[in-house]
Formats: sequence, structure tokens, C-alpha cells
Amino acid sequence: MDLFYSLLNNINQNFSYLKEDFVGLNIDLSVFLGFFINFLFSLILIFISFALGKKIINLFTKKSDNASYSYLIYIAIGYIAIGTLIAVLGIFSLLSKTNILIVFGIIVLITNPFSFKKDWHLLHKSIKSSFSILKRDKFVFIGVSLFILLSLVNLINPEIREDQYHVDLPRIYLQNQTIMIPPKEDLHVSGSTLLAEMFYTPTIVFTSKESARFVHFIFYFLTLFTLLEFSRLKDYKFAVFTPLIFVTAPVVLHEASSMYVDFQWIFLFLLSVLILIANNKKARSVLILSGFLLGGMLATKLWTIVFIPLVIAYLLFKLKRERIYNKFINIVLFGFATLIVPSIWFIRSFILTGNFVYPAFTKEILLDGSSWNLPLSHYLVINSTLLNPLSLINVFSPFFFLGLIFILYGFKNNFSLLLKLDIFKLSFMFLILYLVLNYPYGRYLLGLYVLFIFIASLGLNNALRRFKYLNGLLLAVLLVFFSYYFINSLLILPYALGIADKNSYLSRVLVRDNSSYYDFGRSFDKYIDKQDLVAMYNFHGYYYADFKYIDTNYIFDNENRNFDLLRKNGITKLLTRGGDIEWFCQKIKLSNCVPQKYSLISNYSVHPYYYLYNIK
Repeated sequence: MDLFYSLLNNINQNFSYLKEDFVGLNIDLSVFLGFFINFLFSLILIFISFALGKKIINLFTKKSDNASYSYLIYIAIGYIAIGTLIAVLGIFSLLSKTNILIVFGIIVLITNPFSFKKDWHLLHKSIKSSFSILKRDKFVFIGVSLFILLSLVNLINPEIREDQYHVDLPRIYLQNQTIMIPPKEDLHVSGSTLLAEMFYTPTIVFTSKESARFVHFIFYFLTLFTLLEFSRLKDYKFAVFTPLIFVTAPVVLHEASSMYVDFQWIFLFLLSVLILIANNKKARSVLILSGFLLGGMLATKLWTIVFIPLVIAYLLFKLKRERIYNKFINIVLFGFATLIVPSIWFIRSFILTGNFVYPAFTKEILLDGSSWNLPLSHYLVINSTLLNPLSLINVFSPFFFLGLIFILYGFKNNFSLLLKLDIFKLSFMFLILYLVLNYPYGRYLLGLYVLFIFIASLGLNNALRRFKYLNGLLLAVLLVFFSYYFINSLLILPYALGIADKNSYLSRVLVRDNSSYYDFGRSFDKYIDKQDLVAMYNFHGYYYADFKYIDTNYIFDNENRNFDLLRKNGITKLLTRGGDIEWFCQKIKLSNCVPQKYSLISNYSVHPYYYLYNIK
């Protein structure tokens, strides 16, 4: 009951804010134009990925693959190829708009533009076929359609996610025309694998930073289609409920309209598993393809490296009847295929940091004297969060928990099926892994979640077939759940359309993030010119920083802590988060930090407090 009143209070509070921030009924139509352009360019990028992936597959095999999910493989291969090509440009300091345009011109020529009509027909036919599975169950179709609509509304609404580096890093690399920039403190993640960020780069160059959200949204769709493809497999008909359990998870709802990269790695992971399960005869070509896609997952998100040993263990189980020599060769081929894509990222990481898997297992002393330390013990814990399902109520779908409860009906038969099917064996292997890993919250649980939704799907399927009255009850739950999120999204929409004060909304929301830059209360942007170079201290996100900036960690180091380095590096302004300039100088122990060398321009006196200074 407390939860119910809390949800109602959220709606009421958002409505009160909207009344305070209302400015007029003049709608900014450019929002819809930007929406259309970003969506169109993102779709073109995915189509080019499909055409390129199809060409690459045809180069390596003459055998026609008629699998219903082949189009997903083509898109995945194209995504990996394009992201890797952009990365290569960045490694050799060739990351310019002109060179990116040349690369895409070459890709179009290679894929043969005269066959685009045929390719488009094939892609359209394949998507239509996958979509037809969704329509088989009305409850699933209604639920998934409603939450896709919700995500589309949120695509119009302003971006408020906190991990904005997924767009920050491509913008920094484009500005410097290279990805060979060593990571420094707040940008530690820049030394990791960044395949998805490279894939975002062309859309950022030719449209806007907002386009990354649309590309991520399309991978959200591709993930749903991959889940649907499982339901075509023998004994997996129940998997038709997996898309519903996926889209209704709060953590997925929050990401569906963001510029994150989780849908890319989830898509590749599920597709790799689908290929292994769908092909009972483990031909080496199948193992290589599955391993290659798994390598794309690793190149997208470094922390998924722990998934690789588990998939190999699963393969050993599947190959138990093979001779030892064949088993050894197959595992080596699979492992080699897995390393092809991420290897350039590991080499880059070693060149920049001396650590192939930076920032893992790294110990550094930071400017403020604290230490950055991620030893093996940091990752190995007892993940007590998983032992308390109620703590995950804000992460997982209510239908997920209902599905697990329904498994208890006819448990004997359900348990027999769980032991029989590979997806469930893999699920329990992942459960054991997650119980000893420091992945306790939010999107870090998605690797386990996308496997366990198959168990929940089995429970939902059996319960709905057995108890017809449940359809109405679950539909009511669905509509209430959807209504809460949809009403809140509609209350935010006026800010995006210019009907309400967007700055007020983002100032109120982003200050909770406590890490990213924004023009809080219109306190800063009006004082920053295009000619300015702004030194930023204690910021982690720059999505809304539409000016030239540099993190102070690229100015000072343990040997050079003189305040005069700001002016010597062309810095004209300094923006700090967390304290004023005296606090800043004391925090990193700067010398020559005297009032004659700076003057306060503006500040935003809301925790964590922001200050803008002029550097004389």
C-alpha cells in the first residue's frame, strides 16, 4: 500500500512541477523534425549494417542460410564491422568527418547499391516474419506495443541518464581525431572497449548527439526480435512471453530511450546463444560465428568478459561425446573467434595504460591523494542482493516475479523441462556466477535477467493456458503498470515541446545525478563563448556541455600542480563541482592559487554546488 501511495505521489509531484514551469502553448515543431531526422539516419545506418553483414557472410560461405534469424546475424556482423572500422580510423588519428564519409562511401560501393532494393525487400520480409510471432498472443502483443509507445514518447523527452560518456567520448575523439587518448580519473572508462561508441560516431557526426539514443532504441527492437526467434525452436514455444517480461522491466524502461549501449551487447549475447541452441550439430562454422558475436559483445562491454568462460563450459558439456582432439580444436576455434574483435581494444588499452583489460586490476594514486584500486577481491563477493528478490522490485518486471511463482504450478513437469533445455542449464550456470560477482544492481543484472526471463516465460505460458481467468487479471496489472509510467512520461513531454521550462526540469533532475554538467538555472552557458576553453573539475558527464572543455586531469599531474598551467594550456574559464576555487586548489594541492589569477563569474548554490571562474 505504501508503494501505491508513493507512485501516486510521484504523479502528483510531477504535475505540480509542470504547473509551476508552464510557459505557454507555443509548440517547438523543430523537436519533431529532429526526431524524424535522427530516426531516419539511425535506420539507414542499421540498413547499411545489414547489407554489409550479408556481404561479409556471403564472402565466407557459399551455402545459403535460410534461418529465420539470418537478418539479425547480418545486422550484428555489420554493427561489429562498422564499429571496428571507425575504431581503426581513431587508432591512426584519422577520425574526421571526411574520412568517415569516405569509409561509408566505400562500404556502399562494396555492398553494391544496385542490390539495395533486394536487400531492403529481404530485411522487410524478415522483420515482418518476426513481427508475426508477436501477434500470435494478443496479451503479449498489446503489452509490448504499449511499452514501445512509451519508449517512443521518452525518445522525445530530454535525456536524463547519468552515464553520458557513451556520447561524450565519441565527441572528444572527434574533436581530437583520435581515440588514442589516455584515460584520466573521471574518464577511466575511456580505456575500456568502446565498440558501440564507435558505432554511434557516424550518427553524431552527420546528425546530432541525440542520434545515439535512436540507434540504441533500434537495438532494443532487435533484442525483442531475437527473443521472439527463440519461440520458433522446438520445445521453446513458451518463449513468446519473453519480450513482454523484458520490456516491462523498470531497468529496461529507463534505458529504452537512453544513449546507453546495453541493448547492443544483450542483442549479441542472445544471438550467440540462439545460434548455439538452434544448431544441435556443432559445426565449426557455427562455433566460429557464435564466438565472433560473443567477441562483439565483449568489445561492447568489457565487464561481460566473465560470460565467456561460462559459455565455453556450456560448450564443453555439449561436446562431451566428441573425441578429445575434436573437442580441443572446437574450443580453440571458438575462443579464437571470440578474441578477434576485442583484441584491437585490448592492444589499445595496453598501449595507453600498460594493462590489456584496463580499468580492471588497476591501482593508481589520484590527484586528490585518494587511490583508484580494482583488485580481484573487488569483483568477488557474496551477491546478497540476489538472495533477496524484494530488493529487485525496482529492477525486474512484475511479470517476471509472477512467472517464477507460476512455475510452482505443475512444478514436477516444469522442473523436468528445465533440466532438459539448454537455455535453463545456462541460466543456472549464470546464477552461480552472479552469486559470487560484484554485480549487485540495475543494468549489471541484465545478463542474468535475459536468461531467467525464459523461466518466467515458461511459468506465464503454463499458467495462462491452465487458468483462463488469469488473462484478464494480468491485463489489468499490465494496464496499471503502463499507465503509471505513461502518465509520468506525458507530464514530461511539455518540457521537450517548449510548453514548459526545460531548464527548470533538467536543473531539478540532473542535480540529483550529482555528476553531470548542465546549465543549472541558466547560470553558466550565457557566460561561455565559442572561443572559450573551459577546464572542468569533478564532472563525469558532458552531454549538455555545448562548448569546448577539457578535464583538469589532463592539465595537472603529480609532478605539475601549478595553477599557472591553466593559462598556459589556453584555459579561459574554470568550472568546478563540489566546492569553490579555494576548495578546488586545496583538493588537488595546487600552488600559486591566488585571487589575482581568477574571478568568480557565476555559481549555482544547490548541492553539490557549481562555480564558474574567469582565469586571468
